[in-house]
Amino acid sequence: MRLALVVLVALTTSAAAAKPRWQQLPMPPEMPVADDHGTVDVNGAQIYYARYGKGDPVILLHANTGTVEAWQKQIPALAQAGYRVIAFDRPGRGKSILGAGMKPPNATDTLDALVDIQKRTGLFAVAPDLD
Repeated sequence: MRLALVVLVALTTSAAAAKPRWQQLPMPPEMPVADDHGTVDVNGAQIYYARYGKGDPVILLHANTGTVEAWQKQIPALAQAGYRVIAFDRPGRGKSILGAGMKPPNATDTLDALVDIQKRTGLFAVAPDLD
């Protein structure tokens, strides 16, 4: 009887202490440290960007609701492969600032400004599958 009571208390305690599955998942890796970062003005919006590595430029475009952190696993791999990785937060997301009542600049203007700061004419762009 005493053994049954000890087992019952142990099972009840361990079940109550078990965390939900989502709390048991590992945390995502930290963002790598950027070689440099800043903002670029696009029609009054301040667009945050960070650059990593050296070589041919690759601009990473996150999904509309994401931030540069969506690329935390890809940035180190691309930089180690010899690319100059440019990640940016879309207007009004992450560290980019979109003033109250401002209409977000279109993607073409944003990309033009990011290309201009590279002082280059050719680059690669990578975006998630948005379908």
